[in-house]
Amino acid sequence: GLGEDTVPDGFPFSPPFDPPMEPEKRLAAGEEIKAKGNALFKEGKLDAAVLKYDKCLRYVDAYPPLDGDAARAGRLACHLNSGICHLKEGRQKQCVAACGRALEIDAGSVKGLFRKGCAHRQ
Repeated sequence: GLGEDTVPDGFPFSPPFDPPMEPEKRLAAGEEIKAKGNALFKEGKLDAAVLKYDKCLRYVDAYPPLDGDAARAGRLACHLNSGICHLKEGRQKQCVAACGRALEIDAGSVKGLFRKGCAHRQ
């Protein structure tokens, strides 16, 4: 497993429901959490990065799921980024799953197709 998300980012595990977090604030929080994941990726902390990408998705996908171009782009990036983390860690099955979710958002995603193909080849 990936363990626990121990890198602070200033946000709870998932967005509050009572009262619910405003959609714009959820999107902004998701972007900030994703940026933290990107920083962890650059530091080579791949498991910690995946946990941030998963957390970003919890914010974007919480009921009601956010829509619009920014939410779609954030979802796509999180799945693609998780895919490359899993690939680099030798977790081909998880890479294929993450890239599959990315391809559900954008069937023509070159990164998604390439990373999924790389995972199948390993």
